[in-house]
Amino acid sequence: MGTLGSVAFRTPARRQEEADVTTYTVKADRVPGWWVLQAIDVPDAMSQVASLKDAEQIREAISLATGEQPSAIGLEFHFAVDAPPRGTYDVECSSDGKWWMVSIPALNGFTQGHDLAEAEEMAID
Repeated sequence: MGTLGSVAFRTPARRQEEADVTTYTVKADRVPGWWVLQAIDVPDAMSQVASLKDAEQIREAISLATGEQPSAIGLEFHFAVDAPPRGTYDVECSSDGKWWMVSIPALNGFTQGHDLAEAEEMAID
C-alpha cells in the first residue's frame, strides 16, 4: 500500500479575461463510488460526482454560494491519491477543449489525457 499524497490541477475559467477571474481551490476526496468536492474557501459549495470528468460542476455550486457568474470562476483541484512514496508535486492542468494538458514543473514533465480523470492518472504515472 502506498502513502497518501496530493496532486493539484488548475482549470481556467470559461473565458479569457484573467483579470476578472476568481480562482477557487477545490478538494476532491474519494469515497466508495463517488468523488466528494468541497470548495475550501466557500464552505457551502459542495458537490459529488461519480467520475472526475464531471468535476467542473462544482463551478455551479460556487456560483450559487458566491453570486459570481460561472464564467468568472477558475478552479484548482487538489486530489488525495494513494501512491508509492515518490514525493508530492504540483501539477498544472488545462484544457484546450479536446485534451487535458498536464505539466509537472518540478520534474520538467508533460503528459495529457482525454478528460480530467485520465489526466490525474497520467500525472500520477
